[in-house]
Amino acid sequence: MDVFLIDFAGQSDTFMFDSLDKRRLIIDDLCSQESRETSETIKNIWGETKVLKSLMDEKIETSRNQAEKNLAIKQMLKILEEADLNSSEEILELESLENKLVNNLEINNSIKSSLENLNKFSHDEPSVTSLINQSIKILNKTADFDLKIQNFREKLLNIHADVEDLIFDLNSYLQDIENYESNLPEIQKRLFFLKNLERTFALDLPQLIGKRDQLKTYFQQNDQGNEIGRIQSQIENLQSNLKSLFVIQSTERKKIAKQLQNSVMSILINLGLENANFSIQFSACKPSGDGIDDINFLFSANPDQKLAPLSNVISGGEMSRFLLAIKSSISKKPNTFFLDEIDSGLSGKSLFSLVELIKAISKNQQVLCITHQPFLAAKGLAHFKVNKNVINGITYTSITKLTSKSQRKNELIELIGGGSCEVNEYASRLLDRQTA
Repeated sequence: MDVFLIDFAGQSDTFMFDSLDKRRLIIDDLCSQESRETSETIKNIWGETKVLKSLMDEKIETSRNQAEKNLAIKQMLKILEEADLNSSEEILELESLENKLVNNLEINNSIKSSLENLNKFSHDEPSVTSLINQSIKILNKTADFDLKIQNFREKLLNIHADVEDLIFDLNSYLQDIENYESNLPEIQKRLFFLKNLERTFALDLPQLIGKRDQLKTYFQQNDQGNEIGRIQSQIENLQSNLKSLFVIQSTERKKIAKQLQNSVMSILINLGLENANFSIQFSACKPSGDGIDDINFLFSANPDQKLAPLSNVISGGEMSRFLLAIKSSISKKPNTFFLDEIDSGLSGKSLFSLVELIKAISKNQQVLCITHQPFLAAKGLAHFKVNKNVINGITYTSITKLTSKSQRKNELIELIGGGSCEVNEYASRLLDRQTA
């Protein structure tokens, strides 16, 4: 942690306690390191939650604005998805199939005729197959006489095999086209639908498929509903964590506030405010990055006086002692206390108690006091005089260290208010008490 070098205190600090942030900071600074880390976590989560809420609001607004714009686009995507477009060649394939089915009878007759020519069993008109078989048998008789004849026979055998395959394929094709005929109305209906789709959107089939895929991607990337739901879930998780952390933070603050309250009360009694009452009270406030605690510092100087905010009821003298009491109770102590007329309005026993407390503080920390009280000034180990001079219309402030006893005595005499014998003797006694 950074070192707290200096702490200023003056009666004008009364209004400092009117600030909720300052009161809360006093308590938080006294908390443990673990508690301070909890407070830091709360601030971070609160900030993250605010960012997410702002983002969700933007998403909701964007979603509203896009809803109307996307209506026509969504309708187009719905039509294209229901069209079940899979192949960019579907129209060409359907037109080819339609043409085949429309001319099915002629195709059927031509296939059958070809099969008869290739594989007809008749003595009157021999088929291609039978002629090839006869040729192979004739060549077999002379194949052993010449290698070329053997080659011719092999070619005929290959031709025979090809013809057999062709016959098989033609028979299979014939069976297929006989089954196609019953599907013709469905094919024509699908073909009409696809061509009408092209006319409706003024796009050919490959472009329609591309448009459908483009629109799918667009809506996937701009699905505000899913995004809003995801952000809402994140916010709910963060708020759940915050709820638990708020309780932990508030519990620790109340414990520390009680300790501070007791410490300040003890010191106020020593400073002559036996009837004073100081209370740190908590009330719930709207959750924020600073927690759920509204913290009030309340004070009353007398038993018949109700507790009220400091600036409303505390006098100058009481404020001087209160400031010293609370600052000396803060665990995050500075290296130096700077007290600006902290003794204003005090006298007698109260002043004596104040001086004793300052002396106790000075054992561990440096204390600088601006004072007009000779009694307090005399207790200092080192003295400085502040002078103001106007030169050519400009005010200059200078500070001079008082190094000798006579210099310190002269300044005490000036503070007391004169140079009479009694004043001189009083100033000497004050200095002598300090050195004794």
